[in-house]
Amino acid sequence: MNNLDTKLGENKKLLDDYLQNLLDFIENNSQDREVYDDIKEIIYDKLSKIDTISKADIKNILKEIGSPKDIFDIEIDDKKNLSGLKFYEKFQKSGIYRDNENAIFLGLSKLVAKKLEINIFWARIIWIVLIFPFGFGVGLYLLAGIILPLKDKDYKNISIGKYLLNQIFISLGDLLKNTIKIILLLPLNFFKLIKILWNFFINNIWGIISKFVYILFALFFIGILVGFITILAFKFGHFTLANYEILALMPQTLIWGIIFGVLWSFIFMIFSINKIFSKSKVHIGLFYTGITIAFVSLFLGITGGVELFGKYNGVQNLTISNSYDLKDFDKDTLNIDIFPNSNYNSLFTNITGVKVLPSNDDKIKIENNKKIFISNNEFDKIKKYLSQIEVKFQKNNTLSINKDGLSGAIKVLPFVYTEDEITLYLPKDLKYNIFGRTYLINAHTSNKYDYLENYSWQNCSNSEIYYSESEESFVCDLDDYQFVQAKNNYIIDKLMQNFDNISSITHKVKHKRNYGSEFDWNIEETQFKANTLYFTISDMSLEIDAKVDYTFNDETKDVIFSDFEVKDVEINDYNFDKIYYEKFEGIDGKIE
Repeated sequence: MNNLDTKLGENKKLLDDYLQNLLDFIENNSQDREVYDDIKEIIYDKLSKIDTISKADIKNILKEIGSPKDIFDIEIDDKKNLSGLKFYEKFQKSGIYRDNENAIFLGLSKLVAKKLEINIFWARIIWIVLIFPFGFGVGLYLLAGIILPLKDKDYKNISIGKYLLNQIFISLGDLLKNTIKIILLLPLNFFKLIKILWNFFINNIWGIISKFVYILFALFFIGILVGFITILAFKFGHFTLANYEILALMPQTLIWGIIFGVLWSFIFMIFSINKIFSKSKVHIGLFYTGITIAFVSLFLGITGGVELFGKYNGVQNLTISNSYDLKDFDKDTLNIDIFPNSNYNSLFTNITGVKVLPSNDDKIKIENNKKIFISNNEFDKIKKYLSQIEVKFQKNNTLSINKDGLSGAIKVLPFVYTEDEITLYLPKDLKYNIFGRTYLINAHTSNKYDYLENYSWQNCSNSEIYYSESEESFVCDLDDYQFVQAKNNYIIDKLMQNFDNISSITHKVKHKRNYGSEFDWNIEETQFKANTLYFTISDMSLEIDAKVDYTFNDETKDVIFSDFEVKDVEINDYNFDKIYYEKFEGIDGKIE
């Protein structure tokens, strides 16, 4: 640019005057400043091609481009012509109007589609999106229908008030007329509408997503094919689980259904893969063949499934029993292991509970009430296997109770499911540990722990039980850990109940701080040492570290507290005030 200015020399003033006049004209007539930049660039480009620039060269270039008025003359004249028109006439001349010909409602979608250069379908979608999530869309649609002029209507010499009044009647009339037309014709043209939507989907959307859809179809049918082949391989390969041939009872109709399933899934897999990689059309007969085979496979599969389900549809009851004489048993404690079977058997056996009752002799009696979920016909086939219960004495003072015939029953009918309720009649003079997937229905914690009932979560299912003559039932004791924890919780609860009588800091009743419980203090940390309890307690303002001595009366279960002492106090409330407290003693020099 500097080299060009040097070449212009004294002639630069002529060019500067022209550019300044052009800039002033643009600003005075509200024209686009970019036009100035474009013209300036054109002039400099033309001048750069001249070796020696004369005044005549500059005048010729400026004459070629023309004066500012010449450049903007047409646009200014158009603005002047529009300046005297009313807003709806300006809209009409500018192409912003309603075209109500073949419109569904008011023809506004045509205008939106035209201005946004999109398909009219998407314009209608825009209106729908505005209407439903944003209620103002309805009002906006009606307002636009009233304000915007019609395409070919003459609005000369019409006042704004008359225009708006006419537009209201015209718009509402068009809206009502077109709505009635839609209501009357929609049932008659329902299939036509479906066809239009289908054609739109095929022509505009399907081409975009078809590859992705066929990939999903191919993967889906590959998965089904692999599944069917795996089932057939297990069946004909006599696959076993825990030595049981789990597919032994599969009906022939179900097997044929799976074989046909292999065929139709293979056909549809080939069809989908061809659609992904090839532009040539697959013969439609292949598709129809797959559909036909799929229906045959479905029919056979349902028939076989109903037949298989029928084997397990029903509930049969069976009670079996056995006993074991303990007259030669010389130990104090006997371990009883109930149903120590394999994981496979465990999946299909549920022990609903074990009831323990006293025996009047030295024998353990076992009674098993079974529910077998199976049809009556199939039950007859396996009843002989389930009518026995095995009792064996093993090492480590353990008596094993097992379902001796379950393995045989499962070989005849895999997946047979049973629910067992066991009743054990136990001699009174022994203690017992009962193992297995068991829940003791009627054994309970000894009454001597009644005062700790709300402070312990131990039950007798995992504990040693013994017969209590006074309670006339089998009971268990709390283990050492549970007893200590429960007793400590009991003492802490007594401390909270009596804290106002023990502490040197108490609340006024009207200023109690509520934690959603019966106490207006919240105890946080506790530590027991000998007969002293160290604890941290807080309300909404204070956090207090303290200690208190206690004495526990084993007969009355009372707890007596003494020698309460505050160790440390921390204020957590900027609005702390002693007026909240009835007593506020023993903390001098201990507040942080």
